[in-house]
Amino acid sequence: SQAPASSQAPTSSQASRLRPNPEPRPGVFSFDIDVIADDMKRGFRGETDMPWEDFKSRVLAFLESAADDVQLVYKFVGDNSRATQLNDAEAFSIAMDRLCHKASNARTRVVALEVKNAAVKQTTTAKAKKRTRTDDIPPASSDEDVTQLKAYKQLESQIRCELHHGHCFVDRTSGYDNHPKSKTPSPPPLLQPHHFDTTAWSKTPSPPPLSQPRHFESASHIPSASFPDYPKVGVLLELINAERPELRLAELETPLLDAGVVLSSQVILLPEDVLSVIGNMGQRRARILRNYAKWTVLPLLGL
Repeated sequence: SQAPASSQAPTSSQASRLRPNPEPRPGVFSFDIDVIADDMKRGFRGETDMPWEDFKSRVLAFLESAADDVQLVYKFVGDNSRATQLNDAEAFSIAMDRLCHKASNARTRVVALEVKNAAVKQTTTAKAKKRTRTDDIPPASSDEDVTQLKAYKQLESQIRCELHHGHCFVDRTSGYDNHPKSKTPSPPPLLQPHHFDTTAWSKTPSPPPLSQPRHFESASHIPSASFPDYPKVGVLLELINAERPELRLAELETPLLDAGVVLSSQVILLPEDVLSVIGNMGQRRARILRNYAKWTVLPLLGL
């Protein structure tokens, strides 16, 4: 008796329909070619009977390289084996035979080719230079650093007070240094301006005379006429408020005066992080205030 039709071997046309790769002609399979260049993947579709030169020119176009600059290698997509050289027509013919064999036996997975340039780019790396003692010498200061240091030294020497063993506290009423009539043994704290009460200071009796009055004498020997007339901080705030009203720096005059910051020169001497605490002005407004103070003070010092 004749066997059922379902048990008979499939014909060539039936087998072609079972294979994942299209077979436009008997024994010729269509397949995808992925060209990998750096981190990009571009591709085109080819057939196993395509000429080597056609395949090569299309791959080089995707790699954007000349033939002399590439060493083509290939592997089948999903294959973890090592890539194989693909630099001439003979190697290409072998690759197509392998692909036909895989495609004819495949039942579920499409056979595709992955091609890339295996040429190693020669990069010249400079030899590490041996460290010498000159590398430990810090670089020379810039002109801006030298100018700022000079201005700071001049300001420091002009407002130094032997009575207070440091920078002199300037009376907010007059805005000038008045050593013999000073009623304070030390300057008020800058970091806690809210603890400083100007009314209490004005009512506090004068401290007893110091045992060494020579401090007053040496301080009084400093000629006040030699000091530049630095703008008061109120004038500085009005100048900024006229140009940058959105900063609302005028409202900081009272906190600055309460902290003992009377002249624009004192704004320069205060570190930015300390200045930003006064009146909760913040880093941005403190930086702008110091910059404006520099523009008004440095010309008075001839800088």
